[in-house]
Amino acid sequence: MNTYRVTISSTIDVEADNEDDAGAYAAECFDFGSADIDVCDPDEEDDEISIVWHIDDVKEQCKWLTDEQARDVLHNLKHKHDACIGINWDVINVKANILFGER
Repeated sequence: MNTYRVTISSTIDVEADNEDDAGAYAAECFDFGSADIDVCDPDEEDDEISIVWHIDDVKEQCKWLTDEQARDVLHNLKHKHDACIGINWDVINVKANILFGER
């Protein structure tokens, strides 16, 4: 039997007393059929990369945004970016201006 790394990417809002409870609740009730599931062989791990953007990156470029607005920018970029252009400082700035008004 082989071991595979499974990454499940999706978002669910849950009400809970703390982060651990929220994670446990989501795992119990989440419909994984609607999630993006990526399965890869850990031995082939070097065959791919991930670039991570954080709300702090967005807020560094667009200092006027709140944390929630920066999250909205990241979420929008994740799901609607142009793969030919990618995500960069200019794209972040333009997307923030489109979503929350030019500054």
